[in-house]
Order: sequence, then C-alpha cells, then structure tokens
Amino acid sequence: MTTRSPLRNNSPHHADGKVSLAVVLGLCLVLLLVALGLAGYAWYSTRSENARLQSEARRVEEAAKAAELQRQNEELLVQKAEAAARLTLAKNQQEAFSGSVRKLTNTLESLLIQIPAWQEQLKALSTGEPGRTIAVHPDLVASARVLFERDARAVPTREEAAQHLEALRRVLLQLADHAGTAFQPTPEMTGALEEAQTWTTAATGRLAAAKDFAASLLREAQVKVPPASAATPPTSLQVAIETLKESERKAYLAKETKVIGEATTQATNLLLTVRSNQIANDAEIARQQAEAEAKRKQAEQEARTAQQEAMARAQEAEARRIEQRQRASTSEVQGKLAPFITPGYFQVKGRSYEKRPYSFSALQGCGALNENDSGLRKLADFASAPKDDVRPRWKLQRGPVLFVNVASEREKVVEVQQLLRELGPVLVEMKLLDP
Repeated sequence: MTTRSPLRNNSPHHADGKVSLAVVLGLCLVLLLVALGLAGYAWYSTRSENARLQSEARRVEEAAKAAELQRQNEELLVQKAEAAARLTLAKNQQEAFSGSVRKLTNTLESLLIQIPAWQEQLKALSTGEPGRTIAVHPDLVASARVLFERDARAVPTREEAAQHLEALRRVLLQLADHAGTAFQPTPEMTGALEEAQTWTTAATGRLAAAKDFAASLLREAQVKVPPASAATPPTSLQVAIETLKESERKAYLAKETKVIGEATTQATNLLLTVRSNQIANDAEIARQQAEAEAKRKQAEQEARTAQQEAMARAQEAEARRIEQRQRASTSEVQGKLAPFITPGYFQVKGRSYEKRPYSFSALQGCGALNENDSGLRKLADFASAPKDDVRPRWKLQRGPVLFVNVASEREKVVEVQQLLRELGPVLVEMKLLDP
C-alpha cells in the first residue's frame, strides 16, 4: 500500500485554480494592451487635430497679414497718386505764376532802359537842335510847354521801376526756393504781382503818350512853315517856353494896369467935374475937392486891392492846378484810378473804336460820381466788370452791388469816387481821362 505525501495536492480542483489565474492575468494583459492602444490612438488623434488646427490658424493668420499688406500697399499707392496730383497742380500753378512774373520783369527791365533814354531825348528836345525846329512856331511852343509841364512829369522815374523790378525778383527767388514742392503762391506774392502789373501798365502808357506827344510836335514842326517874325529864332525850346511864360505874365500885368488906369481916369474925371462946378463958397469947394480926392484915393486903393486879389487868385489857382497835377501824377493815385485811366475799349456807353480812357463827363452824366449808394455801385460796376479784360479789375468781396455793406470795400470805392470828383478836370487836362 502506497503512502501519499500530505504536501502534494493532485486533486483536480487545484489544477483548475492555476488555469484560472493565468487566464485572468492574460485577460488583464490583453485589456491593458487594448487600453494602451486606445490611449495611443486617442493621443495620436488629438495631436493630429491640434496640428491641423494650428496649420489652419497659421493659414488664416497669413491670409490676414497678406490682406493687410495689400491694403497698406493700396493706401500707399493712393497717397502717392494724390501727392503726385498735388505736386503736378502746384507745379503748373508755379509755372504759370512764374511766367507772368517773368513777362512783367521783362517789361520793367525794358522800362529801365527806356526811361533814361526818354530823359535824354527830353533834354535834347529842351536845349538841342530838335527843339529849335519847334521853337520858331509859337503855337507849337505852347504845346511843348504842356509836354514838359504835364506829360513829362507824369512819366515815372527809373528808381520807381527799379523798386517794382526788385520786388518781382524777390518773388521769383521765393518760387525757386520751393521748386519741386506743392508750394502755391501766397496772397502777398499775388498782391505784389498785381500791384506791379497795375503800375507797369500805367507807367508804360504814360511813357508812350509822352513819346507820341513829342514825336507829333517834331512831325508838325517839319511840316509847318516858319512865320515871318521868326527871322531870329530862339536859341532853344527851353528859352522859347520861358519867353512864352514871360509874355503871358506881362499880358496879365498889362490887363491889370489897364483896370487901374480906368479907375484912376474915372476918379480924375470926377475930380475935374467937381472943380468945374465950383461955387462961390470956398468951404464947400474945399469939401468937394477933399471928397473927390478921397474917392480918387479910394478908387486907386480899390484898384490896387483888386489887382492884388486877382494876382493872388491866379497864383492860388495855378498852385492848386500844379498841386493837383502832381498828385494826379503819383503812382499811388494812378494805381487807385487804374480801372478808369487805363485805355480800353469798354466805355460808359458802348465800346470805343480804339483804346481810350473813360470819359469824365460821361461818368458824371451817368451818375457814377453822385455821392450816394447808386453812384458807388455804378462806379464799382465799371471797375469790376469781368467783360473788360484790358483794364485792371477790382475784386470786390460781395460784388458790385452788395459791397456797400462791407466797410473796407465801401471806403475804397468812396475814396476813388472822391479822387475822380476832385481831380477829374486835371486828369482830362493831362489826357488821363477823356473830356
């Protein structure tokens, strides 16, 4: 009989227990692997999605950056185009303004040459041979006197022309400093140009008028036959003019002397009449004689007083005319009156065949010199009408009707109206206005 060890357990139940544990361990291992696989798959999927999202985000960001860059480029192109347009406009304005300035400087430079030449011509006419051909004709001497005392004095000096030329050259230097930029001429530069244009137009016209006057005198002297009394002609035109002045002065004194003589004769006749009718009463005779003598002396005194007053009035009138001519010859006054004294085609009534200044009597007749708003508006209309492209034009803030409500504009027009009222006859005499 075999004896079995108590430590071995060969029972089927023990073997089945071992198999069960292995199966459990295997299942756990399988589950662990499956779990690891699922975790790995989940991690891989998550990582791939993150990468895709990051890639999409980068693509969107890059697209936004590209769009922003394109917008900035387009804005830059627009800014460059606008800047180029402004620069082109400014360049055109600068060139046009510079052209006007240069054209005017050429005219002023010509005046710098013409004015001294005219002064030399006038000097030769006064003391040289050309003037002697005029001096033998009394009527031409009277006209030459007008030339020297009116037209020649109205011609501006070379210094005045130089001042305007220097002002325009400063304007050209300012333009040159801003070349290639969007700089536009300032109101001060435009004002300097307009002032120089007005002065130059008036100066050129006065110089041309004086030259034409002198030339017409010389032509007339060549045509006319010297009078028989011109056997001994004056040594110069200047001497002939002085002789004319002296003869006029003597004629005036002779007229006044005649008045005094007539008054004295009347007093003497009265005295003789009183004496011829003497009466026996010596006292009465003496009284009448004394009265007659007193009347004679009074008549002589009144005649002398009348002569002195007449001479004083004549001197005062002549001084006033000279003062008015001098005032009317200034560039300041002629600049203000430029719209009316500058020759043009448009007149108070219609147009003239050739360029003429305005007519003083026509301005009076149409009411433009009346001291009221209606007169001011008519005067302003003549000076600002855009259809007149020959004469300088006024630029009124509210036009030729409503400007009367702007104090500065109204005062400007009133000043010009008063100048025309005061200097009108002298301006006609100077041929700056038509009669």
